[in-house]
Amino acid sequence: MQGLSRGDVVRIDVGNSDEVIRWSHIVRSQHSTVWLLRLNTPNNIEDVLAKVRDLSCSTVSLPSQGSYAIDVPGDVKLERVEAPT
Repeated sequence: MQGLSRGDVVRIDVGNSDEVIRWSHIVRSQHSTVWLLRLNTPNNIEDVLAKVRDLSCSTVSLPSQGSYAIDVPGDVKLERVEAPT
């Protein structure tokens, strides 16, 4: 869900089949979520994820789907995550 991050408080509207039909923020956390989408098999994705974890970020890997999520706490500058050293 675009715009949704760890710690956000949201209001959801549920349809007749118990599906979420829309949601909105009640309170936004200071966290951000960065998604990595793999188009080709990279050799260094685990190295990149380890570097962002060293910045106090947490990660979720879905390698079979080519998707990786990075939770960026509010006290970590997004620029550091976008170009970890």
